[in-house]
Amino acid sequence: MLLVQFFFTVGALSCVSVHVASEPSAISPGKHRQIAEEAFLKRDYNKALSHYDKAIRQEPKNHVNHYKKYTVHRRMKKMSDARDDLVKCVELKNDYIAGIKGLAETSHHLGYCREAADHYHNLLSLRNGSSSPPSEKEVGEISEGRRKSAECASYLERAGQLRERGELKGERDHLNAALDTLDYPRWELLERKAQLNHLMGEYYEVVADMGAVIKKDSSNVNAYAIRGHAYFKLGEHEVAVQHFKEGLKMDPEVSCLLPVACCELPVACCLLPVACCLLPVACCLLPVA
Repeated sequence: MLLVQFFFTVGALSCVSVHVASEPSAISPGKHRQIAEEAFLKRDYNKALSHYDKAIRQEPKNHVNHYKKYTVHRRMKKMSDARDDLVKCVELKNDYIAGIKGLAETSHHLGYCREAADHYHNLLSLRNGSSSPPSEKEVGEISEGRRKSAECASYLERAGQLRERGELKGERDHLNAALDTLDYPRWELLERKAQLNHLMGEYYEVVADMGAVIKKDSSNVNAYAIRGHAYFKLGEHEVAVQHFKEGLKMDPEVSCLLPVACCELPVACCLLPVACCLLPVACCLLPVA
């Protein structure tokens, strides 16, 4: 009886040991980065981001993980996300040259121009103080980046001053001058330009600008709303309604897609939910001209 019990016990332990040995070991952060890099080369960007996120969870203080994630978002042209990655990267290592350079460039592209100029200044200081001094070409490139960012910042700051004084045309001209230097202007700047054109009655400009936004980002609900308002003002009510409906498909809770302007023409309310005439003026994205 004891012999049988002994073999039973040994057999059970053997099964346990085999079971434990057969369990897959946890994937290391380095392995996650390797998988992410392979996915990146295959243009499987979502998979790459997923594995970089896993590496970040395991190594939250490793700045390289955030920098690698930035390279994926940059390739996807998701520049706001790319900038967020770089901000975290530089917070973890404030003398990381590649991170600061990327942050300077990305900040400028989006229109954070004063910040970009400061990052370029910091970058040049770090490079001049490094063990391998920068070449004349590199110094020139950094200095030119700083100059362009400072110029853009001055346009935006002047636009803000003119806004406070109510000089719409001057504000729009300076805003346009800044936008001309940006590759991926952030939404707030594009929205303000649309508001200015709307206030000045330049509805075709609004239609064109918001059309470009929608072409790049078909999920931008606010762009549909603003473009719909412009079409409404142009008398293109059916086209306006199409834009509002497209926006409502993506986000049924966005009441601003139901323009208060429709209350000026009661007949137009028949094209939209009755609630459009019950909404307060404050819910409009754009003021009624």
